[in-house]
Amino acid sequence: MFSTLRKGTLVYVLKKDNKPSVETGEVIEVTPPAFAAGATTFQPGFPLQQRTTVDAKVKSGDQVLEFKQLPSDATIFSYNGQTVVADNKDDILREVESMRNASAEALASVDKHKDIVGCCDEIIAKLNPQVRSAAESTKAVERLNGRVDGLEKSIGDIKGMLSEVLKQRK
Repeated sequence: MFSTLRKGTLVYVLKKDNKPSVETGEVIEVTPPAFAAGATTFQPGFPLQQRTTVDAKVKSGDQVLEFKQLPSDATIFSYNGQTVVADNKDDILREVESMRNASAEALASVDKHKDIVGCCDEIIAKLNPQVRSAAESTKAVERLNGRVDGLEKSIGDIKGMLSEVLKQRK
């Protein structure tokens, strides 16, 4: 728990950007637990409870990272969903596995979403005559391009055959 952080304790920092990375840092300064503003919880039949937080400075490589208002009773905390700090490796591993699983699920659903886009395009073309006309024009141009490519290949073949015949006559 963050309430047990002391100078020299290792913490793990996960940066969740396009290329996630993990840094290990060493606590160089930590404040004693303090009551967090507006963090009072009330449950009927239980005494009023206020949450406490700590602030920590962590040295990672050449930089000093500052983490404000870490919940004292937590072992992992996320800042804006982009930076996650934990006082143990297992919590960071679970967070990385969760990120990996979410991305693997997204990759697995790519084909499904391509099919949905294709179906939606067909429906739009069916319901909107302008879109249908543009789609038909695009298909016609693609067919013409295919025919022109075929003609170019055929002309190239004929040129090659004529070249061979002319070589044999010399």
